[in-house]
Amino acid sequence: TYSLSSCHSSSTSNNDADNIIPVSKTTPNTSLATAMDTTLAAYYQLKDAITRADTAEANTTAITLQTTLDSIPLTQIKNDTVVSFAKATISSMAGEILGLQGEADIQGKLSEFSMISDMLYELIKVVGLKNQTVYRYFCPMAFDNKGAYWLSNEKKINNPYYGRVMPDCGEVKETMKF
Repeated sequence: TYSLSSCHSSSTSNNDADNIIPVSKTTPNTSLATAMDTTLAAYYQLKDAITRADTAEANTTAITLQTTLDSIPLTQIKNDTVVSFAKATISSMAGEILGLQGEADIQGKLSEFSMISDMLYELIKVVGLKNQTVYRYFCPMAFDNKGAYWLSNEKKINNPYYGRVMPDCGEVKETMKF
């Protein structure tokens, strides 16, 4: 049997000029920025493993992501509200990362990945990055058409939710320039 699928995206183009958002009004100091950059790089490795449906690599990169999250020097953040938010978010992400590692199949890992993506998005918007552009993509078909987001450092769409079937399905919802 054959199954026909459509992206159902309102736009699969990479035309995101209207969605460019300069996010951070303050730039994190060097060690905080480096830790955030390292965390984002670990997330991208996880995204790539998920996109390839490589469950073993996803588990390995999830451990790396947790290690990088744990190394973020929150004491360098001077705003108590931001510190509290960051601690809570990192703690929640730790639970999702454990959940991702506990899932045996790619579908279970995708669910955890979606939550990790949403939380990391919130974390980087609050804590900030330095000299980075982050694309926030949306796949409208993920999870029975409920949709899901992911982050990327590339303008070219490479959908982790339908990576093998429809790798370029999705749309840029936001471009964050730090």
